[in-house]
Amino acid sequence: MNADLSKLYREAQKAIQCELEVFYGRYARDVGVSLEDARKALNKSELKSYLEQTQEYYEAIKATGYAFDPAYRQKLHRQLSLKSAVSRLEALQADVQFQIEKLYAQEQDAFRIGLGTVYEESYLRTMFDFNQAFGMASSFSSLNTKMIESAVSTKWLGESYSDRIWANKDRLTLNLERIIPQGMALGQSPRIIGKNISDAMQTSEYNGVRLARTEFNKIAGDGRLKGYIAAGIEEYKIDAVLDHKTSEICEEMHGKIFKVSEYQPGVTANPFHPNCRTGTRPYLPKDEIDALYPRAVRLATDENGKVIEIPADLSFSRWRKGLTPLDNGKVRYVP
Repeated sequence: MNADLSKLYREAQKAIQCELEVFYGRYARDVGVSLEDARKALNKSELKSYLEQTQEYYEAIKATGYAFDPAYRQKLHRQLSLKSAVSRLEALQADVQFQIEKLYAQEQDAFRIGLGTVYEESYLRTMFDFNQAFGMASSFSSLNTKMIESAVSTKWLGESYSDRIWANKDRLTLNLERIIPQGMALGQSPRIIGKNISDAMQTSEYNGVRLARTEFNKIAGDGRLKGYIAAGIEEYKIDAVLDHKTSEICEEMHGKIFKVSEYQPGVTANPFHPNCRTGTRPYLPKDEIDALYPRAVRLATDENGKVIEIPADLSFSRWRKGLTPLDNGKVRYVP
């Protein structure tokens, strides 16, 4: 995921630098482009080109599968109906904004797909672990697309992953709206302005990677929670990674036991902070573990519903390949 995000940011940076070079190539004098020149209105020919480009951006949104910000779509629609003058700088900033909007639309798509995959994998891994360790839950509810999408879009601490992505995008947009005209006012070359834009985008990329780590940690926890509920587990224990990077809050939370009914990300469950690595594991009293823990084999059911014994060291990949849908919306492992 991190490599994919870095690639998206590099492509967007390259596109923005290209827009900047074209702008300077069109309007620069010996000393560059002054802020005064940049704020001059587009002539009729340039305004026509601007509106055609805006229309292309609007059509591109409808043609792609990217999750563009609805507010941006509305802004483009308003721009197409405007009759007032547009400055050269405003036209440049519109081109830059499209690249930013495209970047974050692609990022949101990547998040949506990745989070859904992690949620399902975490749930199945949890059910596999229960089967493997305790011989429990030989059949359990499968996850459909609607369940996964609902889990991914659920807000926590007041925001969804989309809200956080748009907030990061808005911060970068405001930065670039300052950097570009400020660079012109200072007489900076497109190379210097491009370097300042690159620095701002690197900060935004760092925020995006941090957000990815946090959101993926959270959705993995949600998948485990779904498994706890399916297996009838009533309590869980906080399980932190204990090393020199561990935060104070995670050190304090490590080993704490909570009821499944009390599960709340950021409060009684991970993530407790950005970049959090803490997770949870099911908690069972020792006498219950002793009663449930298997021998060298564990129980399952075959395709006819008959109870059979299978190896306790069955791999996750082999177990998953053997999952068979049942008529009641559940799945069962079939050897």
